Amino acid sequence: MAQDLENESLENIKFMLDINLLGCFHLIKAALPGMKKNRKDRGPGSIALMSSQAGQVGIYGYTAYSASKFGLRGLGEALQQELNSENIHVSIICPPDTDTPGLVEEP
Repeated sequence: MAQDLENESLENIKFMLDINLLGCFHLIKAALPGMKKNRKDRGPGSIALMSSQAGQVGIYGYTAYSASKFGLRGLGEALQQELNSENIHVSIICPPDTDTPGLVEEP
């Protein structure tokens, strides 16, 4: 639901950051050692981060969401530099509005 930052609860902001940004950190940290192990024998690896158009352009009323998705861009770009020599590619996917429960307007 779109909401000005002034009216957004810190609980909701933390939730958005935990799900959209920290969740990716947790998953990558768990998967990366296995991805790096014996990479030369298995061919290239790939990590895909699902961001959003709101991760490229801030959208009114979606400040926390936009910030969490902008963070994925920084994560992806920095991680790609770390993994260049490991034969692992990092992609950042930025789809437009997608019909998910997050877009449901409450009455």
